[in-house]
Amino acid sequence: MKAKKVDVFTSAADVICMDGYIVNKVGTFQIALAASYWGIPYFVTGRPNRQHPTIDTVKIEERDEKDVLEAMGVRTAMEGVKGF
Repeated sequence: MKAKKVDVFTSAADVICMDGYIVNKVGTFQIALAASYWGIPYFVTGRPNRQHPTIDTVKIEERDEKDVLEAMGVRTAMEGVKGF
């Protein structure tokens, strides 16, 4: 971010609730942390979704742990490792 002289960072959101909550994938959290660490303002772009008046209406997708521990049917994580 410093090398490219980034002075503001933005990304889209999966859902912006009418009550102001923002829902996004895990990868965005790391970007927001990096921006915060470097003192760069971070904003989410999008508009509130009327189908989600509160955060309580959002269902967080949870996949089978095989989706993150295997690739093409071959386990890629050590035995004993659990995934969400």
